[in-house]
Amino acid sequence: MLIAGLRRVLSPPDLHTIYPYIPIYPEQVFVEREVWEAAARSPRYSAQQGKMRVSLLASLDSVDLDVDAATLAALPAAPLPWEVRSLDELDAMPLEALALSALSAGLRLPRAREATEEAVLVLLEPLLDEAVRRPLQMRRALVEGDFAQATALEASTSKRGKLLAELRRAVDEERFGAAAGLSAELSVETNRRMDVTQDEGAYDRYLDQDEWYAQSLARERERLLEQDREKARRREKGRG
Repeated sequence: MLIAGLRRVLSPPDLHTIYPYIPIYPEQVFVEREVWEAAARSPRYSAQQGKMRVSLLASLDSVDLDVDAATLAALPAAPLPWEVRSLDELDAMPLEALALSALSAGLRLPRAREATEEAVLVLLEPLLDEAVRRPLQMRRALVEGDFAQATALEASTSKRGKLLAELRRAVDEERFGAAAGLSAELSVETNRRMDVTQDEGAYDRYLDQDEWYAQSLARERERLLEQDREKARRREKGRG
């Protein structure tokens, strides 16, 4: 810890003069083992939106809750913020479910007396799917009378958001053939995006797959799936 503190005020050559037997480099910081172990967090691996994610869970001791770990474990599971599929689903979640969703994403809840539904929604909002967050922001703008902001939000809806809206409309109107085609397009658009929780343009577009490449991958996946289905049909026919 002394060395880490000295690095803030001394350059590496000065440190080598004081501690000639310890290699110090600009990209290295030495920390006592006890401090490292006390601050360590176990990683959690999960597949989210078809991509592998790693998150570091905060210790329950650091979360300001009026319930213990056993009570938390007994509560029903809540979806992660980016797994909420629509604004209607978000609206249907009670405060307890919103809080559990925030905790599952590694967020720290405000104090119990300050943990209102609106406060927890503000925590969750950056991690919501863009197709859920945008309608939430549009509704808030309309409630506040900011019609210009609501119009701007609607106009900047991503291609994926538009496909999702068209898909829901097709299902509501029982146009299931069109819905199947839109579902395939939506799957390609979702898979090619690096992070669907962010708005288009919020990060470098080169992190997303090119549309032609994503479509070719989708066709190849479908071809392999059809081969597997054909093999299964032949096995079933052979047994008969």
